[in-house]
Amino acid sequence: MDKLPIPPAELMHRVAGDTDPDRFLHHGRRSALQIEQALAGIGRTFESFSSALDWGCGCGRMIRWFSDRADQVKLHGVDIDRHAIEWCQQNLCFASFAICEPEPPLDFADGSFDLVFNHSVLTHLNEKHQDLWLDELHRVTRPGGIVILSVHGDHAFAVTERNEIAGGNDPSHWRATLEQNGILFVEDDSNIGGPFPNFYHSTFHASWYVLTRWARRFAIRAYLPRADLEFQDIVVLERPAADSAITPPIEAATTPGRLAPVGPPPAETPSEALGAAHALVARGTDVEGPSRFGPAGRLARRAVLRLTMRSQHHQQRVDEAMLDAIRATSKTRVEGLVRSVLHEQGERMNRLEEWTRDELQALRVEIARENRGQDPR
Repeated sequence: MDKLPIPPAELMHRVAGDTDPDRFLHHGRRSALQIEQALAGIGRTFESFSSALDWGCGCGRMIRWFSDRADQVKLHGVDIDRHAIEWCQQNLCFASFAICEPEPPLDFADGSFDLVFNHSVLTHLNEKHQDLWLDELHRVTRPGGIVILSVHGDHAFAVTERNEIAGGNDPSHWRATLEQNGILFVEDDSNIGGPFPNFYHSTFHASWYVLTRWARRFAIRAYLPRADLEFQDIVVLERPAADSAITPPIEAATTPGRLAPVGPPPAETPSEALGAAHALVARGTDVEGPSRFGPAGRLARRAVLRLTMRSQHHQQRVDEAMLDAIRATSKTRVEGLVRSVLHEQGERMNRLEEWTRDELQALRVEIARENRGQDPR
């Protein structure tokens, strides 16, 4: 548990839905760890970045858990909530905080950050506002930088749908809209009359929508169902080094810490690329494959796989459904994406590299022992 001040009840309620300080701290810590796990899945650690932005930081529920990295990473937070930002400025001195407007721009220069992360902002904005903010996040992220965002995906929608039916309502028109458009914005929701702005409501995304529309600006590095507090999905994006490229090329590993591609050679047609991606997903996780942590990493990967087998099966089903959706709606833009984006998605499934902070530290200790010629056991 950290020793930083606890926000007043009103501010906690705005971000957590209740005023329980233990719940506030617990969920913030879990979300921060899940950001690190998402980064580990693409071979990065939080401290490998030089500057990070918590976009929509509220009263600091998540950024407070990165305070021990403030000497390595310049931390910034922005939010439209003036009271929350003022509290952060007065109590969380390890980072810089600023108020932002409901619409861009942010008061930062182009390429200010190599990491942007958030929890539950695009889950409350309509498509117009989302597109504006995706453009702005692209602007303030450096080429090669990472953006981690959360969305209400299949699970969140299914839970909401069941609750509506249990309450005697008919949400069938919601499902029809989501399946047709890939995005659903519900204005008549529980946020009406609450402490939030009039534009703040409930938004749901289909995975295929994220894969296609968001890939106009970013390379999709991973789509992780229920990876945020076991409810929201996490999307890991990368701003391509060359903005003219939709996605960065997949190259062989040339430096420590990068993962070599494991899929087939480049496909010649979209249908072949889809087939290759399906094959990668069907193969599942290669627990014996190369690990950036060496032998210790492979041992840990097997242990993690045993603990996460159920979620891995769920991820495979989501990946298959996403591929099927793309096949059913294949158009010119989608066809241009399948070779690189879907290959990346399949490659991620074959490299289970998700660790908690404690697990990462334990692996670092073992690797240091190996480097000194000691028995890692």
